[in-house]
Parts: sequence; structure tokens; C-alpha cells
Amino acid sequence: MKKSLSIIILIFCLFPSLTFAVGTKAFGQPCNNNSECKSDDCENSNKEENGKTLAFCDCGEVYGEWVPFNPGTSKTCSDEFGGVPEDWKCHDGEDMTWDLDYCIDKRNATNSKFPLPIKDQSFWDYLVNSDATPATIKLLDEVKTIKPTPRVSIPGVNFSEIKTVEENGSTYMYIPFLGEYIAAIYKYAIAVMAVISIVMIIGAGLGWVMSAGEAEKISHSKKRIGEAIIGILLAVGSYSLLYRINPNLVEFKNLRVAYVTGADLSKLILEGHSVGYWKAQPISSTQYDSVFQSFANCIGIDWRVLKGISHRESGLNADIVNKIGYTGLFQTLPEYCKENLKQMKLNESLCDTLTIKNPAVNTAIGVNMIKYHLKLIESKCKNAPDEIKILMIYFGNANGSGGLEQALDIFKCDPNTWPDTTFPAGTKYGLGGKKVFRGAPRDYTFGTAATVMGLGVTNLYVTVDKNQCPSNTKILPE
Repeated sequence: MKKSLSIIILIFCLFPSLTFAVGTKAFGQPCNNNSECKSDDCENSNKEENGKTLAFCDCGEVYGEWVPFNPGTSKTCSDEFGGVPEDWKCHDGEDMTWDLDYCIDKRNATNSKFPLPIKDQSFWDYLVNSDATPATIKLLDEVKTIKPTPRVSIPGVNFSEIKTVEENGSTYMYIPFLGEYIAAIYKYAIAVMAVISIVMIIGAGLGWVMSAGEAEKISHSKKRIGEAIIGILLAVGSYSLLYRINPNLVEFKNLRVAYVTGADLSKLILEGHSVGYWKAQPISSTQYDSVFQSFANCIGIDWRVLKGISHRESGLNADIVNKIGYTGLFQTLPEYCKENLKQMKLNESLCDTLTIKNPAVNTAIGVNMIKYHLKLIESKCKNAPDEIKILMIYFGNANGSGGLEQALDIFKCDPNTWPDTTFPAGTKYGLGGKKVFRGAPRDYTFGTAATVMGLGVTNLYVTVDKNQCPSNTKILPE
């Protein structure tokens, strides 16, 4: 009996997979629960079918639980697509990826994998500052298919595709068109010169035959034949001659161009992060309380959090527009409007009929941003105190989702320990050679959290009536 028990225990130790059910569904397949997926992560998407939210298997660990203290690895991605965990990064889902986590190939961004085909470029492309956002990957894929049409067509020209390569953390495009075009001209010129030389030799030969023995005509024909042969030798031998002078003259290397991620200029400038600048209303003003109360129902937080952040952003002035176009209670841009209202399940046409100066429309945009920041904060700092989470929410509003994401990745969950370079407006800090811009000073960011708590907020999350969320009622508060 003891011997049998020992054998069973040994089998369990050597082959643990025999004792537990292992998911069989691959990355991107529909699922109902985690146990069905190889990654043990079945996640709801924002894709619906017949009114039902669809779920799919995606990569299991975001920012890599596989290798401690190395936030850029993913065993799920390497198991699914090859390589080692250090080759991959499992990135948190975005609207563009149907809210499903996806695998970034750090060796070659264009080889990154998505559970579902990505959407067209969306609002989150403005916010997410990543080594390889879906928009970047999509753009690089489109660039690879671009081929020029020369005004002077050369027979035999067949341009190859642009190649993208990851080198030292940066993406480079190798463009072959110029070298291939010059090589085609050279080959075509050789062929043309060869034809001309042959015609000259034939003509000179005929002249020799028809010279009737005249020495002058024979001499002229010989001279032309010799010149034609020398021409052929020069044309064919020019490669060797040029190579001897300088090998680079005949090695038609591809152009190496660094891919530079576009930046929204408005994110690089701090304008008006001062209540005095806005000619603020006193925080005791109740003018927009009903708007904040309505939208707080959508994300389950104390409505005074919205009021405090709005007061710090705009001084509760719905009509304010700063010098670079940020507008309204939550200081947002017109181009963010339609995508955010769509995500809030509100009518996109409100962006045209009411504009983002409308308090309800502007608050809807602000709440959708806060919803995204909360998801990010809860995924990384679930146990942080509520006051710290409120500070992080405002940090995300002021510095962009990409700024918040990188701060949490690098400096973790205690903003008190974040270096000063994380906060000051316009200051940069390096991250793998990258420069990241920040938008709100430390004192102002911490002051925002203090302002919110000063309104009597004790808990970030409160019991709400989601049936009163404008997304569900389809009625905007006055």
C-alpha cells in the first residue's frame, strides 16, 4: 500500500498536468471561462453579437508575472508564438484591440499578435505611449506595401518590400527602392551599350566586306570595330573599376530610416494647470453637481471625485478653452469627443450639436478617461489607498495614459517615492533611450488629491445606481 501511494505521489510530482484540467483553447479563440484557455485567461471583449458580449482567450499575464522584476516578458506569448518569454511583452488591452490583451514581439514590432484583428486608429492612440501600439504596427504594415512608381520606367525594375527591424529598442525601416532603381539603370545601360556595340561591329564588318580592298575603308572599319569592343569592355568592366576605386560605389545599400512615433504637440505643453488661470468658480459652487452625480453612477465612484478633479482642471468653468485647444470642465480636445461618447454608449452626434463645451458631453469624455485609468490602476495597484488612487487618476488625466502606465511600471504604486522628474511640466526622463514628457507639477498633483479628500470623500468606490448612468438612460443631465 505504501509503495503504491509513493508511486502515485511520484507521478503527481513528475507529471502535474495529469492531475489538473488544462485549457486547450488557443490565443484568440472564443471562450466561456478561464479554464478553457491555455493561458488561463478568458477575457470579455467590447465586441458584441446579438446583444451578447463575446469573450476570447488572450495572453494571461500583463507585464510578465513569469520573470520577477522584469516587466517586459510573457511566457504565454512565447508558448503560443515561439521564442522565450524575454522576446515578448503582454500588453494590456485597448479599445483598438477590443479590450483584449495582446502580445508585442520586442524583436520585431510588426510581428506582434492580437486575439482579434485590430480596429482602425482610435482615440486611445493619442493616449497610449508604448513601444509598439497597434496603430504603429498597423502603420508599419501599411508602409511595407508601399512601392514607388518611377516617372522614367526602366524595364526589369521589380521593387521589393520595405523591411522593418528592431535594433537596440528602436524600429528601423530599410528602404531598397533607390538602390534597386540605380542597379536597374546600370543593367539597362549595359544592355543598351551592348546592343549599340554589336550594331557598330556588324556595320563595320559590312563596311570591311564591301570595301573592295581599299586600305582606307578597311582601316576605318577596323577602327570602328576596335572602338565598339573597347566600349563593351568599359561597360562590362566598369563594375570592377568602380569597385576598385571604392566598393561603396557599387554596393547599393538600402536606406536605413528610423521610425519615429508621432507625438501630439498639445501633450508636450502645460497650459493653465492653475486654478487662478481659469478664473475659477469656488469649489462650493453646485452648478454642475447634478452632472457629476449622474456620471459617477457609470463607474461606481464618489461623485465628488469628479468635482474635485474638474475644479483643478478648469475651475468648474465649462466655457474655458486654453491656448492649445483643451476645452471645458475636464479639459479635453474636440477630436476625442466622438470615440469617447461611442464608448460611453451615447450618441456621437452630440459632439456636433452640443460640442464639448457642454458640461454633460465634456464630463462623459472625462469619465471615460477616468474609467480607463481606473482599470490600469486596479490592474497594477489594487491594494493602494484610495487617496493614492485618486492622485493617480489625476496624474493620468494630466500626463496621459501612457505617462501613468510608465510611472506605475517603473516607480510602482507609491507616488511619494516617485522622483521629481516624473512630475514637472515639460521635464523629460529616459526610459530605454526614450524621452517622456510630463504635464503637471508634483505639488499640484498631490494638491488635487487633497482637494478631492477635502470635499469629504472617504472612499473612492461607493454604492451607486447604474440605472441612473446616462449611458443607460440615454438622457444627458442638464
